[in-house]
Amino acid sequence: MAHIYNGNYTDGELERNSAIYPESIADVKKFFADINSGVPSGGLNIHIKLADGQSRWYHFKYSSLFNDGKPVTALISIEDITERHEHEIAYLRHVQSVVSNSEKDLIYLEACLVCDNVERISGQMITEEESSIRWSFSNFEKEMLDSKFVFDDRENSMSYFSCDNLMGLYSQGERQLNSIWKARFKDDSEHWLGIDVTLMADPFNDHVKAFIRVSDMTEAQEEQISLMHRAEYDSMTSLLRRDVGEARIMEYLSSGAKPGGVMIAFDLDDLKGINDTLGHVYGDKAITSIASILKSHFRKGDVLVRMGGDEFLAFLPGAAGSISSVKLALTSLLRKLAATTVGKNKERNINCSIGCAVELPETDTFDSLYQRADMALYHVKRSGKNDFAFFTPEMELANYQFRRRKTLSLQDGTPHSQQELLRLNKVLELSVASIFEYICLINVRTGRYSLYGNDGSNSHSIQPEADFDQVTRTIRDTQLPAEDRDAYYQAARLETVLAQMESPESCYSYQYALADGPREASFHWYEDNHSELLMTVRRLEAPATK
Repeated sequence: MAHIYNGNYTDGELERNSAIYPESIADVKKFFADINSGVPSGGLNIHIKLADGQSRWYHFKYSSLFNDGKPVTALISIEDITERHEHEIAYLRHVQSVVSNSEKDLIYLEACLVCDNVERISGQMITEEESSIRWSFSNFEKEMLDSKFVFDDRENSMSYFSCDNLMGLYSQGERQLNSIWKARFKDDSEHWLGIDVTLMADPFNDHVKAFIRVSDMTEAQEEQISLMHRAEYDSMTSLLRRDVGEARIMEYLSSGAKPGGVMIAFDLDDLKGINDTLGHVYGDKAITSIASILKSHFRKGDVLVRMGGDEFLAFLPGAAGSISSVKLALTSLLRKLAATTVGKNKERNINCSIGCAVELPETDTFDSLYQRADMALYHVKRSGKNDFAFFTPEMELANYQFRRRKTLSLQDGTPHSQQELLRLNKVLELSVASIFEYICLINVRTGRYSLYGNDGSNSHSIQPEADFDQVTRTIRDTQLPAEDRDAYYQAARLETVLAQMESPESCYSYQYALADGPREASFHWYEDNHSELLMTVRRLEAPATK
């Protein structure tokens, strides 16, 4: 709006005008004094209280008209600038606030995203020399930050904090961004960094500004992680609590993923007997020992749960497609558990009964799958314990009798070490050793082996343990013709070998052709422990049969 002023206002009238807030009266007096004194143009911001009680800010601007060099009339325009003024005040207060607290930040910076300039930088990690450099925001992000720390997810972090991304977020209405990133400092220490980004338009030029604060949140984040861990994990065993485990398993079941999973229910045999004869301290020790063995035995992605007391649960996602491998793993697990002892004199072995059920994708719920695993567990416990069984529909019949597997020989299942290499020398003393090109012992639990090589002379070598299937794949890929590779690997991999070695009397062999002649590999259980296989490889005179 515009008004015409003819020089009629007096100081007294301005003092009595209750619509003008006291802090603006001096500015208003000067405004009209400039008009009366002949200043050609000018302006000011006035704080005014309206009749309805609202508080508003107005910008007054004038231009004077002159007659014979004297001002006779002033044209005054008035603009409501309340919103802009409040924005300016908020902007200035924010800048003042963050600057006053920036001494606690590792890094504080102000950047103009439109100009790609860092306008201010400070913080505990910033040197005086660095703060004086005129950085572009893009270069600071790529070069400066890497000299201080490296984000674990560097690629995503660089993209997230780029000018383009921050401008895009601002255009979508985002004004406050708070995130926590894991980073490694130059001293190789790991830290959690809290990064707070405020996006604001500078009211004085409408450029979008980013105010970024980087603080060390390591202590608070680790406390938060600890709280979450305590909420999700059983304090005694560090396995998942029942409700959390059930939720994770149900999430997998509801996804309909194929192949399905395998649920395994565990029950510590005769915990009451351990408590009664050795005391509850050793009963607790038996529970924690089982939990520790389960964690080391199963895959990282498997769900391990303490259901309560001496009951445990495992869920193996995708394992329905490799039941033979699960059976081998459970056989090995029972051996390992039976080799674990508790008591002051380690007089009591730990035994466990196990029931398993294979998921029916898109059909099973947690309850239905658990019910079948529990029924299989029931038949194992009723038939002598210390064994495992997979659910079959016949188990629901009243006259069903579970047939136990043959008694397992037990061993501690530790990986091959120098002791195993010395034991291997005993094998090499066999009178037949000289006819074999290679002899090795394969640890069934770990899938690793120690190898004895015979080059046909009196010079022999013992090689340290290696992964059996990995070496088998290497032989397949480097020594076999392409047309024979698949057949060789199917015959030679450990899963196939163990499937053929179900009884103590079992033996298994296969033949294959290398460039320098055919070979025959044979497998037998080593001595009577049934946790190690003796493998021999010998040259054949005739071509290998397929």
